[in-house]
Amino acid sequence: MDASVRITPQRGDERQVLLVALSSESALLIVDEPLAEIGETLELYLPTLAGKEIPLLGSVDRIERIYEGIVMTVQFMVGEASVRRDVDALLTLLLGGDGGGLREHPRVSYGMPITLGEPPFKGELLDLSMGGLSLVTDGPVAVGERLRVRIPHPSGHRHLVLLGLTVSRKPDPKGARVGVRFDPLPDDVRAELSAALSELLRR
Repeated sequence: MDASVRITPQRGDERQVLLVALSSESALLIVDEPLAEIGETLELYLPTLAGKEIPLLGSVDRIERIYEGIVMTVQFMVGEASVRRDVDALLTLLLGGDGGGLREHPRVSYGMPITLGEPPFKGELLDLSMGGLSLVTDGPVAVGERLRVRIPHPSGHRHLVLLGLTVSRKPDPKGARVGVRFDPLPDDVRAELSAALSELLRR
C-alpha cells in the first residue's frame, strides 16, 4: 500500500494525491495545483490494509505553498460512527508500526530531544504527524498510559505541548520505542501542529 489517496474535488475530476499526515479529524495532502478553495468540500478515500477504502467528506481548512507543491489541510466531516471507528482503527495500526508502506509517509521525521511524562523525563522524538508520534526513551512508559509530550517547535521559538495515549511499546537499544496517539486536538493546537508539519516539509 502506498501513501497516495484518491480524492474528488467539488470542482474537477477524481485524482490521486499524496497523504503526508493523518489524524482522526484531518489530513494533510500535497498536490501539484490548487484543487479547491478554503471552505470548499471534497471527498477523500483512505486506503486500508484490507484493500477497502474509507470514504470521508472533508472541508479545506488551510492551503499553503511549499517547495514540493501545495499543502492542503482537510478537516473531516464525519457523521457515521462506523466511519469514525474505521479511521481510529487505521490510526492505531499506523501508530503501532504495522501499517506497511502507508505508515512511513503520513509521518514527518523530526529527530530531536523532548521531554515527556509527569514528573518529566527525557526522550528522543523520531517522527510526528497530526495523529501521533513515535519516540525512544529509557523512561517508565507503559502501553495504555496517558502522556504529556513537550516538543520544540521547528521555528525554535516555542514548544508544542501534546497529550496522548501510549498505544505501542517495543524494545530498542536506547530503551523502548513508543507510539503515542494524540487526544482530540483543540483548534489552536491543531493549527499549530499543522503549521509545524508544513514547516518541516519545507526542509
